[in-house]
Amino acid sequence: MRTMTVRPLRPLTCRLCERNFYSFDRLQVHKYKHTTKFVRWRKKFDSTHWQYFGSLHVKKLIRLKLLARRDDNFHHKSFSQDSLAVHNQEKPYQCEYCHKGFSRSGSLKTHITTHHKEEHYQCEYCHKVFNESGSLKNHIRTHTKEKTYQCEYCLKGCSNSGHLKAHIRTHTKKKPFQCEYCNKRFIDNGTLKNHIRIHTKEKPFQCKYCHKGFSQSGHLNRHIRIHTKEKPFQCKYCHKRFIQNGNLKMHIKSHTKEKPYQCEYCHKGFSRSSDLKTHIRTHTKEKPYQCEYCHKGFSRSDSLKVHIRIHTKEKPYQCKYCHKGFIDNGTLKTHIRTRTKETPYQCEYCHKGFGRSGSLKTHIRTHSKEKPYQCKYCHRGFSQIKYLKSHIRTHTKEKPFQCEYCHKGFSHSNSLKIHIRAHSNEKPYQCEHCHKRFTQSSNLKMHIRTHTKEKPYQCEYCHKGFSQNGNLKMHIRTHTEKKPFQCEYCHKGYSRKYTLKMHIRTHTKKTETLSV
Repeated sequence: MRTMTVRPLRPLTCRLCERNFYSFDRLQVHKYKHTTKFVRWRKKFDSTHWQYFGSLHVKKLIRLKLLARRDDNFHHKSFSQDSLAVHNQEKPYQCEYCHKGFSRSGSLKTHITTHHKEEHYQCEYCHKVFNESGSLKNHIRTHTKEKTYQCEYCLKGCSNSGHLKAHIRTHTKKKPFQCEYCNKRFIDNGTLKNHIRIHTKEKPFQCKYCHKGFSQSGHLNRHIRIHTKEKPFQCKYCHKRFIQNGNLKMHIKSHTKEKPYQCEYCHKGFSRSSDLKTHIRTHTKEKPYQCEYCHKGFSRSDSLKVHIRIHTKEKPYQCKYCHKGFIDNGTLKTHIRTRTKETPYQCEYCHKGFGRSGSLKTHIRTHSKEKPYQCKYCHRGFSQIKYLKSHIRTHTKEKPFQCEYCHKGFSHSNSLKIHIRAHSNEKPYQCEHCHKRFTQSSNLKMHIRTHTKEKPYQCEYCHKGFSQNGNLKMHIRTHTEKKPFQCEYCHKGYSRKYTLKMHIRTHTKKTETLSV
């Protein structure tokens, strides 16, 4: 019968500090630290060298010294040279295949296996293969959610020591890795490498489907999911799936209503730090992203990308129904909803549906009477910024939109579009009842009410109904006797603009006869 002997727990003890050890070799290494020779040897290093080497390197050096005592032919120069090479950022070891440099011979050996494809270590969960056992161990923790390394400041757990070191630097504000191009500093070497590719324009990671290049492997992995339609991240509340984990986290906050990032100016809350940064620029008026064609500034990089497509005429997003192209995905989605009649955004007051979240926000202001945009000339409030911009032009008399046919100027683009249809005789809006066509959608809506007999605008005084808001306003003036339109010649008031125009002609005709 086979018997098992149990090793006693730490049988060897240091006589000086009474610390216990499993093996004689470990005890010998420890005892060397008590010697005056070790203290003198440590004093030779300055604080920078000592902080860099750390306890692990010290233990290795001591073991090598002890081995050197036993064997006169043993030399430990290779280890110290490797350590100093790392500290001095030297890379004396070069790969014979790709000529990449390394500061350690061991790192070079590990790298060479990537060329030989010696993949020995396989994950039992997802079957991914690794060149090193250490890489496999770190990877397995992504499955087991094991976080063995804990931060001493905030007690956050990390899956490996490298992540912990990088995390600790967020507390200590230490950024030891510096960019040689712009001198910007980073907390870890990986982030620095990714940053340097912004300067070098290097994109080493290529998509096997469309051959598009990427500067980071993570960006490539996310891009590939667009081709494979893979959405591995699922919401635990509504089971909606996402391509990126970051998008999932942001989506979950829509359920939890969590907004941990707060503006220091107006105290508005945000679910993402990037959204807060962009919002702060509305206060500081900072526009760091500039168009290379027209030099227009933008507060967000994605807004700049979309704007550049106006110059390049690029329309990468195409409608699957009519094949019309669009410069951004949001405009495409809105367009598709005009086909599918989908209205996913619903008003909490009147339950009206909208195809865009922005349209819903604007609509809600009709209930809340909120007018956040104010004119700097007359202090009049507006519910939308586009209305404010159009209004300001009534003060400045600016007409930046010009007709290519008759060169007539307009204060906003929509008025120009409607005017151009007078030249082209285009009438894109058709009545479903009598098939009559119109140049404007608003004219079509008013026309449809002649068929439906709908009169949504009601007088608050006599409760008479009207099909148009303008007709209601004119009718209300019969009750209030308000006459907002005044003649510049005799200062007589009128309730309707058209009546004023007719009156002004009586003055202009008199001046014409007098001049004759």
